[in-house]
Amino acid sequence: MIKTVNLSPQDITLSDLEVAARLKTKLGYTDNAVEECKAELFKVITPKFCYSQTEVSIINEDTCRFDFGELVSRNLAENLKNCKKAYLLAATVGVSTDRFIARCLSLSPAKGFIADALSSAAVEAVCDYADSFLRGENKKPMRFSAGYGDLDLKNQPIILERLSAYKNVGITLTKGFLMVPQKSVTAILGVQDD
Repeated sequence: MIKTVNLSPQDITLSDLEVAARLKTKLGYTDNAVEECKAELFKVITPKFCYSQTEVSIINEDTCRFDFGELVSRNLAENLKNCKKAYLLAATVGVSTDRFIARCLSLSPAKGFIADALSSAAVEAVCDYADSFLRGENKKPMRFSAGYGDLDLKNQPIILERLSAYKNVGITLTKGFLMVPQKSVTAILGVQDD
């Protein structure tokens, strides 16, 4: 069963660490341009996610079997080695965010950079919210996305199809396996037995 959760912008909190990393600056840095862009961003984002739980078993050192099929990745198998269940997640801050970034970029490269960085931090905040919602705050295996480690981006269509992501949260995929809206994430979240 696939469930969808629609959030308001006030439901998410941008991580200071994530913002600093995306802006390529020191932790806690801010200025008027960043604060103004953040305020504008929070007027246009439409954060939401969908998820589904699946059984998981490790077939061998580089293959994981799920309810929907198998994924080949030594890194993913290692990440899920103590899990019998996992969640599939698709999260986004919406297509309006793509338009916001393009508008900012047309005004100035600096504003476009800030908008892009803050939008990336925003979708990570949606993932953090979803992760806490689904798995709580206890120690858990890391969120694992297609394109990370040796989990090929070519697995992206499998995950999106399993979640009916277009119908549920409006995420589509280009021929090059990039998601639209751009600020979207899919992930596999292992649930440890303990």
